[in-house]
Amino acid sequence: MNAAELLAELSVRIYQPPLVEQREVPEITDVENPLSVLILIVDFETAVMMHGVNNLIGNSTGRHLSETVAALEKVGCHEEAVLLGRILEVATRGGMTHQAIRDERRSVPSLSVTSFAELHGSKWDKVSKELGALEDQINYERITMRLEDFVGRHQGFFEELLAGQAGV
Repeated sequence: MNAAELLAELSVRIYQPPLVEQREVPEITDVENPLSVLILIVDFETAVMMHGVNNLIGNSTGRHLSETVAALEKVGCHEEAVLLGRILEVATRGGMTHQAIRDERRSVPSLSVTSFAELHGSKWDKVSKELGALEDQINYERITMRLEDFVGRHQGFFEELLAGQAGV
C-alpha cells in the first residue's frame, strides 16, 4: 500500500472502533504521536468541509484547534498553521470560543436541527466573515500532500496499527 492509499484507508478507519475512541483520551493532544497528528488534521479538514469554519470552532474538533495548529506545523504546513492560528485569534477576540458556542447550544433540545444563524443570531456575523476570509486562504491540497508525506514517513507505524499489532 502506498502512502496515498494508506492515508485514504486511515481516513476511514479513524472513525471506526477502536480508533474512534482515540479522540477521548488525553494523548490526542500529543503531536509527537503520529496517530494524534493524523486524527487532528483529518478531523479538521472533515469538519470544515462538512460544516464550515464557524461550526468547527464549536464542535468536538474545536476542542483541540491549538493542537491542530501544532499538528499542521509537524507535517510541514506552516502557512496553514498560521492561518488556523489567526482563525483562533479572531474568533477568541470576537468572543466566539468553543465554550461560548457550546454554552449557547445547551438551550437547544437534544437531537434538534438548527443552523448556526438560528442558534446564535447575528452577534458573530462580523467575526464569521473574517473567519471565512481566512479559511478561504487555506490550501487543503497542500495539507493532503504533506499529510501523505507524513504517513509515508511513518508507514510502518500506521501499517502495524491497521494490522492490529501496534499499541494505540
